[in-house]
Amino acid sequence: MDWTTISIVAPIAAAVLAAILHFLGILEKIAGWLRKAWTSLRGTSPAASLPAQSFPGFSDEPASEFKLLPQQFSVELSAQLPYVEARFFVVSFLPRPITLTDVKLSIRLFGASPIEAIPLRTHEWQVDPRDAPLVVCQRNLSDSELRNLPWRAGRESGSFELVAKAMDGKKVLTYGPVSARVIEGWISGAVKGQ
Repeated sequence: MDWTTISIVAPIAAAVLAAILHFLGILEKIAGWLRKAWTSLRGTSPAASLPAQSFPGFSDEPASEFKLLPQQFSVELSAQLPYVEARFFVVSFLPRPITLTDVKLSIRLFGASPIEAIPLRTHEWQVDPRDAPLVVCQRNLSDSELRNLPWRAGRESGSFELVAKAMDGKKVLTYGPVSARVIEGWISGAVKGQ
């Protein structure tokens, strides 16, 4: 097959695929309308017949008034002082503001020993109700971590362990400990001198 044939066939195939997907979308809408009509005739709600769902990865977490949800991590090896950084969304379930005061975080990459004691970069972070601010935990990498971990640049998956504390007035709130949670991120640069 030459490029002329490919340049003719490719747009036609794309148009046919788009038409099929459009038709399937229309069929899906019709099926939804029929399902609604059928359930209204029967007098039952489809949601009432479904069992309660649990979400994998969150079912074994301890109950808490707030939660930290992972966004990403990054390791900057080419910085003047190489560092690791992790970002989390903080979600409060209370109707009043709370103050995030402490995070104890460790991240494990490549199945190697964990990078421990990554502190919250800004202490005393206020979290308003119905808000999910992004908080950052960051620290410089030690010389032994730079030498001993098998660094490779690019996208990487890791796991983290975390315990967080917040204040609700004078009451101390705790989230965690949570462990073996997945966090995605990037490793940029290369270790200097290698």
